[in-house]
Amino acid sequence: MLELAPCSAEQYADELARVPGATLFHTPPWLAVLARSFGVRFRHYLAACGGEIVGALPLGLLRKGLFRVAASPLPGWCTPYLGPAAGGAHLAEALAAAVREARRIGVDHLELTIPQLIDPAPLRRTGAVVEPRRTFLIPLTESAEAIWKHRVGGKCRNMVRKARKSGVTVREVRLSEFVDRYFEMSVAVYRRQAVPPPLPRRFFRAAAEALEPAGMLLTLVAEHEGRPIAAALFPHWRGRIHYLDNVTDSAFYKLAPNNLIQWELIERAAAMGLAVYDMVGANVPSIAAFKASFGPDVHEYCRLYCGFHPLARLLRGLGERPWLRKPLWRLAAKLNR
Repeated sequence: MLELAPCSAEQYADELARVPGATLFHTPPWLAVLARSFGVRFRHYLAACGGEIVGALPLGLLRKGLFRVAASPLPGWCTPYLGPAAGGAHLAEALAAAVREARRIGVDHLELTIPQLIDPAPLRRTGAVVEPRRTFLIPLTESAEAIWKHRVGGKCRNMVRKARKSGVTVREVRLSEFVDRYFEMSVAVYRRQAVPPPLPRRFFRAAAEALEPAGMLLTLVAEHEGRPIAAALFPHWRGRIHYLDNVTDSAFYKLAPNNLIQWELIERAAAMGLAVYDMVGANVPSIAAFKASFGPDVHEYCRLYCGFHPLARLLRGLGERPWLRKPLWRLAAKLNR
């Protein structure tokens, strides 16, 4: 039987490299980004079966209004996957153990997102709800030439050509040297929607400070006549690179800078010897259509949540309705004061 036991951050880091299913988002540098950006306190766990380490779990603890929440991750952390890392034979057991542990430590609500789809039936008796999600993957083991010829759509290829003909160029920069400009562009993007950026400046600074020294972050900037007009962040680990965030100057949309950034990312990642490009998310139709133009494969994963407090379950259900989500959390925050 699989057992989930607390461990030190040092033990967790030592074992993680040998844990199957671990992602970039399980690594200590990424957890440091979340801790610094969102004030998350992590508990670290190792999963053992027959005396052998078969999994690992970083569980973030925080308060949301009235409730004590355990998350791995929570929406808004810019973290597509986390949860227990374990091989396929042990994953369902590790998930069930995570639910039991969350109940044991007395949290009111648990959320997990794992990078593959699972059979929800074994988890129903724990009270967990499993929701399927989709993302897009491009295998980089194919040559860039083969991807261009056989995967990228004709319209997308034309947009890449248009960007280059218009004088758009892409270069790699260090986020630590570009972070203020990047955040200014993010503010401008969301100003058009009359909302603040979802990610604070400290998130990008933390990402630069934690990931760049470890060689885990690629930042690409598209420029036109020397002016940055778009930029995107791509963290990577264990042969897998992820699309994390993007900003674009709306005055230059017509020059197709994002098509060029994505294509040059594919070229660079393939040249780096990486195996897979995860475009992260295929659930918003307009964004999914753009990503699909590069010819990716569809991959399913899942999100799991479990409410242990009746009011937490009610708020979680109502919170899925966008027009109710913010007012409900604001009410809970006021009641908690």
